[in-house]
Amino acid sequence: MNSALGLKVRRVPHGDVIGKLKDQQHVEILGDAGDYYKIRWGDNEAFVDKRYIDTDNPAQPGGDGIEPMNFTGYVSPAAGLNVRTAPWGSIVTALPQGAAVKVTGKVNDWYRISFNGKTRYVHASYIVKDPRQVGVDTQPADDPAVSTGSGTLQERIVRCARSLIGSTRFRGPEVDYGNKACAQVASTALKNAGAMNRVVLNVRSLVADLKAQGWREVSVPPFKEGDVITWKTYDYTGDGVKDPDTHVGIIVKEGNTYMAMNNSSRLRMPRLSPPYSIGPVTRVLRKP
Repeated sequence: MNSALGLKVRRVPHGDVIGKLKDQQHVEILGDAGDYYKIRWGDNEAFVDKRYIDTDNPAQPGGDGIEPMNFTGYVSPAAGLNVRTAPWGSIVTALPQGAAVKVTGKVNDWYRISFNGKTRYVHASYIVKDPRQVGVDTQPADDPAVSTGSGTLQERIVRCARSLIGSTRFRGPEVDYGNKACAQVASTALKNAGAMNRVVLNVRSLVADLKAQGWREVSVPPFKEGDVITWKTYDYTGDGVKDPDTHVGIIVKEGNTYMAMNNSSRLRMPRLSPPYSIGPVTRVLRKP
């Protein structure tokens, strides 16, 4: 760090100040966020103005004996892997086989990882670098082989939605390792089918994009294949009431029954569910 007056450390870019770095203090850079670097700040992550960070001088290993690293690893045990507060520390949660983790360092037999914005640890012997070793589907989300094809838009949407059922590739840290992947799953299918131009990570953005493409809200029943359905499933705003548009799926037909292709937080993969089994329906969108 190369500011004689010190450098403010912020919770988010341009956000609240939570501390200050001293001049010439070494800092571990975790990523790039526009005009800011994401850095290691104690057990958490924070942001500093990149103009005042000298990256020409390599970071020195910390006094805690941690070797800095930066790669994505994958959980290998079929039974999952415990995430701990420290090497041999308290168990915070467990990750399923195939879950992706961001490794930021190593100390003895343990990897330090970035988990939900906090520093956590997993045993290094149970992390592999090649996702194929644990059967993770590495097919790109916007797979050209799926996105092209004949048929109406609705037929392509159904085909692309079905192709994602059971996929294990929606388990990255950006979606809480599969817990919050519903918008990523649905928008991937829609993008592959040509109904959207991008993959999004929240339901509200997905709804806004579809409405901008001319999709309209319709009354159901009856459903139609290719409909996009959203539900109230959890309290997004923190007021104690479940909020609308907090889960999303795509309607497909199984025999004579309409089902919703949607991501399962419990299974951490897309599956089929009865449309009314998930929660109160917020809206159903259909392309005219």
